[in-house]
Parts: sequence; C-alpha cells; structure tokens
Amino acid sequence: MADLFDYMDAPDAFAQDMANPENLFFIPPGEAFADLIAKQLMAETVDQPDALPDYVLMVPNRRSAKVMRDAFLRQSGGAVTLLPTIRPLGEADEDELAVYGCLLYTSPSPRDS
Repeated sequence: MADLFDYMDAPDAFAQDMANPENLFFIPPGEAFADLIAKQLMAETVDQPDALPDYVLMVPNRRSAKVMRDAFLRQSGGAVTLLPTIRPLGEADEDELAVYGCLLYTSPSPRDS
C-alpha cells in the first residue's frame, strides 16, 4: 500500500520554479523601504534612464508618493532624473475631484427631503 505522503517526495516542477522567484524581494526590517525601491529601480534602468518613466508605482496615499519622490531624489544625488509614475491609491487627486466630484457624489438638497 502506498504511503499517503509519497506525493510529497515526488519532484514538483511548480515548487521548483517558485523556489527562487525573480519577482520576490526581501527588505530587511529597519531598512528604508522607499530608498531601497528607488535604488533598485535606478540600478535596473542605469543603461537606459529613459525607461524609468515606464514604471508605475502604486502607493497607499499622497504622503507615500512624496516619500518615494524624495527617495528618488536622494538616490540620484540631486541630478535631474525622469521619475516613474507614482500613483496614490487611497486618496483622490484634487484635479479628479474638481472634474468628477459632482458626478461621484451629489448631496440631496434640503427641499428633496
């Protein structure tokens, strides 16, 4: 009778592929997350600096977007650099609110009650 756990000893192609994924990165605790991301992206695009704006960074809010912009400034040493698109997810942009605000929410007038 076969052991129930024999399948665990068999080679699994999926598990081998996931053993060293190329798109999984480790950031040690206590390290500056934004600086490490900026440093890595700038290192990946050092040969072609015009490729950096092709990246899109999604961050939780506008404060995080400012932190990322500042990190790119620190990593570039103050040199002129084309930045990736940095989009905050949690907060609406003022321009979007100005254009679409009336479509997103309209408060009922006191007469409609």
